[in-house]
Amino acid sequence: MATGSIERRGKSSWRLSVSAGTDYNGKRITFKKTIRANTKAEAEIELARYIAEIASPNYKLPHNITLNEFVQIWLRDHAERDLQPKTLVGYKSILNRRILPEFGARPMAEIKPIEINRFYTKLLNMKKVPGSRSGGTLSSQTVRHYHMLLSKIFNDAVRLEIVEKNPLQRVFAPKVKQRRIKLEDTSLEDILQALEEEPIQYQVLINLTIGTGMRLGEVAGLEWRHIDFKRHLLQV
Repeated sequence: MATGSIERRGKSSWRLSVSAGTDYNGKRITFKKTIRANTKAEAEIELARYIAEIASPNYKLPHNITLNEFVQIWLRDHAERDLQPKTLVGYKSILNRRILPEFGARPMAEIKPIEINRFYTKLLNMKKVPGSRSGGTLSSQTVRHYHMLLSKIFNDAVRLEIVEKNPLQRVFAPKVKQRRIKLEDTSLEDILQALEEEPIQYQVLINLTIGTGMRLGEVAGLEWRHIDFKRHLLQV
């Protein structure tokens, strides 16, 4: 919950300060503005209004807001409300581990495509966190996850009129190298067993692919008219 304070700056001038949580380093995020008020009581009334304004989902954020400040509000007003808990945990890990330490203190409007490209290059050459299941550097697939999350955050910032454009639109995500994996019988059994705990749509998708040899695009293009329930046939 946001809290605030007032500070007298002149005869009828007061500065309002509102705390809105902490960033990835535990540093307090503070919004400030100066108002005109004849008495401290009037200033306190304006402070209460300012706190309510910032806490509102309709609060129009300042255009020089840093990425970290916007992320905290984005998490509160969108991610924590709409995302699955597992997805939220993953997003917070990506943000706190690498994205916010790199760009968190920067105003969003000043972050350029060339800086993001340089960031991706650094990530691709970066050693994995000690204790991870596999050694080496970060994969291009992992860096694509960073790209997708950053792009989503900036798209939402554009939608909320915080920034005019999304720099990620001019950045190419690293290409993922496709690997062909030959499944042995034991591996296939493991997959089928793991599928039992997944949503039905994924069970159908994988079982169809394995059982028929159909390509992913063919499976995705299936319609009810392709299925003959009486004869137990599938026509492609």
